Amino acid sequence: MAILIVEDNPVNARLLVLMLKAQGYQTVVARNGKEGLTVLAETPDLQLIITDYMMPEMDGLEFIVKVRALPAFRDVPILVASAHADLETVKRVQAVQCQGFLVKPIDKQQLIKRGRALSDRSRSCCAPNLQRWRNWISGWRNITIWSMRLQPN
Repeated sequence: MAILIVEDNPVNARLLVLMLKAQGYQTVVARNGKEGLTVLAETPDLQLIITDYMMPEMDGLEFIVKVRALPAFRDVPILVASAHADLETVKRVQAVQCQGFLVKPIDKQQLIKRGRALSDRSRSCCAPNLQRWRNWISGWRNITIWSMRLQPN
């Protein structure tokens, strides 16, 4: 499982990658929300998304709205990172079903604490659903194979 980092500033993206990799997390980086959506299609097994608030092409809020519209990623926790920590910004972030807000410059301990809590919750919430889906698919595969054997030549 990986953490998607959507950040237009290469220095901030690199700092996040280094902090998370030091804790054993795998990371994938996208430079803006538009690229982030492309990465989602290529990385279906995400445990957490960390997105910048202000980016070119597609900002963090628009990205979150589009992620939440995708059934496969509806329950993936999302953290927003921003230097804008005013009340209005925080309210906008909360309104788009985001699980947390990190103020830049990002404190390493805060990032690890929030990231660990959300990724653990993501695994515990999503794992039973994933296992049920796998069982359901396996069951259909077995039924299909079984019924194909009974068909006359």
